[in-house]
Amino acid sequence: MAEEVHLSSIPNVKIIKDGKEVDTSAIDDYDAFMLFIMQSAATANIVKIRKHLDDRTSIGETENFDLDITPEPQEVEPYYPSQSLSLVNRGPGKIFVTINALNRTATPLEAGEDFKINFETHKLRRFYVWSEPGTVAAAQAVVKF
Repeated sequence: MAEEVHLSSIPNVKIIKDGKEVDTSAIDDYDAFMLFIMQSAATANIVKIRKHLDDRTSIGETENFDLDITPEPQEVEPYYPSQSLSLVNRGPGKIFVTINALNRTATPLEAGEDFKINFETHKLRRFYVWSEPGTVAAAQAVVKF
């Protein structure tokens, strides 16, 4: 008569603590314990995925800014958390814009040009705008949050 072979559906998992394998012989129902550990890990990953998806979803509102721009950098703080910015240089002078930090490489915009950025996640905290020395300009900005 052939022997019955039982194959466990739970992988052979070792618990390592401080570089040493932990003795699991005291665990009464090792398979149920490992199943619990694996389900906990899967649940933690599902929570991370949900948080990521929630972060990609905007509230669906916008905030408008009519800006008078001078050579002095102007910090604009929209509603936080925001996802995207659309900025149009209404002229007459050239303007510059940086996102989230003033010390980044600025994007120049001639009169009539626009600048758009969409992070898909809520990464927009602030933006800075200024004009060339000796010039002024106006701009309109729309932020989605």
